[in-house]
Amino acid sequence: MEDLGKYLQSLNYGDDNFILIIDNSRVHLALEDIETALKYRIHLVSLIKNTTGETQPLDKVIFGPFKRELEVQKELVIYKDGMNGTIYKLQKRDLVKCSTLAMRKVDTPENRAAAFRSTGLWPCDPHIFDQKFAVLRSSSSSSAVPSNSPSPAPSLVNVQEKPDVSTRDLAG
Repeated sequence: MEDLGKYLQSLNYGDDNFILIIDNSRVHLALEDIETALKYRIHLVSLIKNTTGETQPLDKVIFGPFKRELEVQKELVIYKDGMNGTIYKLQKRDLVKCSTLAMRKVDTPENRAAAFRSTGLWPCDPHIFDQKFAVLRSSSSSSAVPSNSPSPAPSLVNVQEKPDVSTRDLAG
C-alpha cells in the first residue's frame, strides 16, 4: 500500500483523493494498510462478500472476452506453425505473444468504461442490480452460492475534491 501511495503522490494530483475498490478479503483490510491508505488520501471501498462476480469490473467485461480471444490466438499460432501435420507444442514465447495480442483486442478504453458502468461503480448506479435481486428474492428455491474463484486485483479510481470536476479513471 505504501508503494501505491507514493506512486499516486508522484502523479502530482494536488489535494485529490482516491478510491481503491477492493474485494472483501481480510488481507486488504489489515490495520497497517488502512492507516497507510488514509495517509495518502486513499479511501478503501470493500465490495460485498460473494458478489465480486457481479461487482468486479474486470470480471464482468474484460476477463471473459480475454480468455475467449486467447483461445483464438492460440489456435492461430497452432494452425500457422503446425501445418506440416505434426503436433505443435506451444512455447512460452507463443503464450506471451498470444496473451499480448488478446489483451490488446479486449483492453480498450471503451471496454474499461463499460466494465465500470456494468457494475454500477462508475458512474455510480446503486440500483443496477435491483431487478436481478428482485428475481432472486421472488424465487423461493434459489439460494446464493458463494464464489470459489479467487478475487481479481482491485480497481483504482481518482476522485476530485471539487464537485464540479469530473472523475479521472486511473485503472487504465
